[in-house]
Amino acid sequence: MKLSQREIDLLKLALEGEEETTIPQLKKQLKLSVHQIRYAIDKVNRFLVEKKLNQIFIEKDRLVIEQRGKVKEEFDFFISHTTPEQFKFTAEQIEYFILLKLLLSDERLPINYFIETLSTSRTSVVNVLERITRELAEEEIELSNVPRKGYIIKEYSFKRFSYFIAILKKMINIREIYSFYYQDNLYSKSGDLVFFDLFDLDILFDSLGETIQYSKQMTSDIDDTNFLFLAILNYKYRELINTFEMTNRTTKLQMISNFISEIKQNDPNQMENINLAKRLIRYINRELADVFEMKDFKVESNSLLHHIQRFIFRQENGIPFRDIDSEFLVKDHKNLYYVIFAAIRSFQNGMFDKVEAPEAALITLYYITEIEKKAPKVFKAPRILIICGEGRAISSVLKVKISNLIDSKWIDTISVFEFETPLLDHYDLIITTVKLPEVESDKVLYSDNVFSERFFEQIKMKLSVMGSSLVTQRLGKLSQIMNAIAEEVNDDINMNRLEAKIIKILASNLLQKDRPDKQNFIFDSSMLKYHQESQSWHNAIRISGQELLSKHSIEEKYINKIISNIENFGSYMIIAPGVLLAHASERDGVLNNGFSMHVFNEPIIFPGENVFPVSVIITIAVKNRESYHVVEKIVQWVLDEETIFSLADKKNKLLIEQMVRNILMMQEV
Repeated sequence: MKLSQREIDLLKLALEGEEETTIPQLKKQLKLSVHQIRYAIDKVNRFLVEKKLNQIFIEKDRLVIEQRGKVKEEFDFFISHTTPEQFKFTAEQIEYFILLKLLLSDERLPINYFIETLSTSRTSVVNVLERITRELAEEEIELSNVPRKGYIIKEYSFKRFSYFIAILKKMINIREIYSFYYQDNLYSKSGDLVFFDLFDLDILFDSLGETIQYSKQMTSDIDDTNFLFLAILNYKYRELINTFEMTNRTTKLQMISNFISEIKQNDPNQMENINLAKRLIRYINRELADVFEMKDFKVESNSLLHHIQRFIFRQENGIPFRDIDSEFLVKDHKNLYYVIFAAIRSFQNGMFDKVEAPEAALITLYYITEIEKKAPKVFKAPRILIICGEGRAISSVLKVKISNLIDSKWIDTISVFEFETPLLDHYDLIITTVKLPEVESDKVLYSDNVFSERFFEQIKMKLSVMGSSLVTQRLGKLSQIMNAIAEEVNDDINMNRLEAKIIKILASNLLQKDRPDKQNFIFDSSMLKYHQESQSWHNAIRISGQELLSKHSIEEKYINKIISNIENFGSYMIIAPGVLLAHASERDGVLNNGFSMHVFNEPIIFPGENVFPVSVIITIAVKNRESYHVVEKIVQWVLDEETIFSLADKKNKLLIEQMVRNILMMQEV
C-alpha cells in the first residue's frame, strides 16, 4: 500500500527525532488530533506488515519503533521512489489499476482499499467498479461482489490472464519492467503504481528472473506478450505456493502449471498445433486461388505460421481478440478480407465457425504483408490534404508531424470552408479535424483528437496500404543508430527512452534551421491564471482571451470566432485529455502574436459526444506562418503526461511560466 503525506510526515518525524517521540510532540508539530495520529499509525502499521516488519505502537504516550533501522531503510526506499505529486492519478490509470488488481488477486478487495491506495473518492471508485463489472461481463468474466466484504474474480482461465496482460500493456511499457528489474529505475507514475501496489516485489523479481532465464534458453525469440504471460503465470504460481489458506489451492496450482506448459514452446501439444496451422494456411491459399483465379497462388512465411498458431491457441482457449479496427482494414481490402473470413469459418467443417471479425482482419493483414513482399514495387508520393476549422494552428502542427512520413511539399492545409467536393479527386488522402457534411469516401480520415498515437498509426497504416512511398531517410538513419547502440550495450538498456531522446535531438536540429532565435509573443505572468469558480464553456473561452484582448494581441472578433467554430464544428480544439488549444485564423482579428493559459479548478464541459472535460485552456494568436512552429512545440509540451500533472498544481506557476517563456523563445523581462 501507499503512504499518504500525513503518514509520511509522521513516520519521518518519528524516525528523525528522539528515540522516544511523544504523542504531544506529534500533535504540536503535525497539527493533528490524537484520533488522527492513531489513524495514521494504523495505516503505517499496515505498510510495515506488508514489509514483514514489526508494527509501531503507543506506550505511555510515547511512540515506540522496535526495528528502527529496518523501518528507516524501507521508508527511505519508499520515499526515493515516490513523491507526493505521484499520488494524483488520471481516471484512466485508476481504472486500469483497479481492473488489474481484481484480475490478479485471489482475495476480496473492499472499496476502501482502492480509496486509500489511489487517494481518490468513494464515488469515483464505485463508478469505476460499475464500469469494470460491465466490461468483464462482455469478456465473459464474472466479478463477484459481497457488500462490506468486497470484489473478487473466482474463475481461473486463460481468458482472465490474457485480459490482464492486455490491460497491463496499456498501462506500462515492457521496457520499464526490464529497467526496474535490472536498474531499480522507474520513469512513470503508472510504473510506480504497478510495482508498489499491484505486486509483491519479492515474488515479482523471482518470477521475472525465472522468465528471463527461460527466454534466453529458447532457440527462437519470445515476443513481449508471451514473455509477460509467462512472467505473470510464474508470479501466480509462486504466490499460490506461499498462500496456504485458500479454497481449491491445489486445483489452482495445477491449472497455472498447465497454463505455463501450454505457453512454452516445448509443450507436447505444440507439434499438433503447428500441423493444424499449416493445414489452415493451405486451405486459405486454395480458397484465395479459386476466387481470384490465380494459378499456383501460395502465401507462407514463419511470421504468418507463428500468428496462425497463436490464433488457434486463442480460439481453443476462448480468448477474444479485439485490438484491431477491422472496419478500417476492410475498406481497402474488402474482397481479400471476406474470402479469408469465410475460409476460416468453413475450415474442417466449421472448426472455427465462431471466429470474430478482428481475428480475420488481423490474419488478412498478415496476408497483405506477404503479398506486398512479392508484388512489384510502385513508388508514388501521395497528395495529402489536412482540413481544420478556420484556424490553421492544429492543421499546421499536424502537417509537421506527417512530414516525418511524407515530404511536406505533398501536404496541403485548408479551412473547412475552403473544401469543395472535387478536391476528393485531387488528393489521395484527406485528414480532417471536423466532420465533412454529405461526404462519403474511403479517402477521408476524421478524428476529434488528431494528436493521439492511435490516429497517427491509422494514418501510417492507410499510407502503407495505399502502396505509398514513405520517407525513409530520417527513420532509416535512426534505425541504424539504434541497431548500432543495441549491438554495443547490454539488454537492460531502456531503448524506448533512448530512441525518444535521439528523435528529440534530431527534431530540434531540424526545427532550428532557418528560424529566428527569438519570437515576438505577447506573454507575461498575468497571462497564466488559475480559477476556482465554475464556468460555462462560453465564459471560459472569453476569460481565456481577455488578456490577449487587453494587451492588443487580438480583437474581440477573434474570441467570437473561436466560440463560433466550437459551436459549428465541435470540440476539435481539444488536443489532449483536459486541454483545449483555443485559436482561430490570423484573418479573424490577430494583431500580434500572443499566448495565455488558464487553469480551471472546476472542469469545463464543452459540447459534443464523449468529450473530455477541460481543465486547461491555452489561447494562442499567431500573426504569421513563420511562428507556427511555436504552436507545434506547445502541443508537444502539453501532450507530455508530466506537463498535465504540473499544470494542475498552482504551486508550479513559476515553473510553468518559465517553461512557456522557453517555448516562446522569449527573454526574461
